[in-house]
Amino acid sequence: RRSLHRVVRRQRQMCIRDRTQAEKITVIQTLYDKGVFLIKGAVPEVAQALFCSEATVYRYLSKLSGKR
Repeated sequence: RRSLHRVVRRQRQMCIRDRTQAEKITVIQTLYDKGVFLIKGAVPEVAQALFCSEATVYRYLSKLSGKR
């Protein structure tokens, strides 16, 4: 949870709501690399922090896994 809030706080140079899809995917990538999504309940927390739905977070994760 701390990692999530630390990364999001660091990324908040502009309001997170105004971020583009690519910018939000970058945040998701950073959180994924830090292992945040291994924690139970991380997806709803991330969705809330990014002002998007859980389905959107899962879609972004799917896009990232397709690039690997």
